[in-house]
Amino acid sequence: MACPPGYSFFGRRAQMDNNTVNRNRDETLYSVGEICRITGITRKTLFYYDRIGLLVPYERTEPQQFKLYDRERLERLNGIIEYRGAGLRIAEIRALLDDCHVNRLEVMNGALERLLREKNGVDRQIRNLKELIDTEENFARRN
Repeated sequence: MACPPGYSFFGRRAQMDNNTVNRNRDETLYSVGEICRITGITRKTLFYYDRIGLLVPYERTEPQQFKLYDRERLERLNGIIEYRGAGLRIAEIRALLDDCHVNRLEVMNGALERLLREKNGVDRQIRNLKELIDTEENFARRN
């Protein structure tokens, strides 16, 4: 369920469609290149977020449909980057940013449990690989 226009959490606007935002004439708009420079993400990632509806541009200009982003979208992107850096999946991020009725702690704790399971699997793989290396080293010393 989408939150009402203007709903925000930690200063990030939750609902970001072009119909709900009124632009102030003096508002700064950022190009794709500027957004990438400011945040450190790639153009490909930014376009992906647009394609899946996670971060749509504030405006597309004619004739080549240049994408422009306002301050609220930049703040939303910073939230997305923060959540991605914490290991959250896109669906989890979308829920946290767009669903004002979601149990935020439940989503984050679920992500933590998933990451811990993944970590345990990687730890097991590391132990197995170390055993293989030890076996290989022992074999090489004998020959």
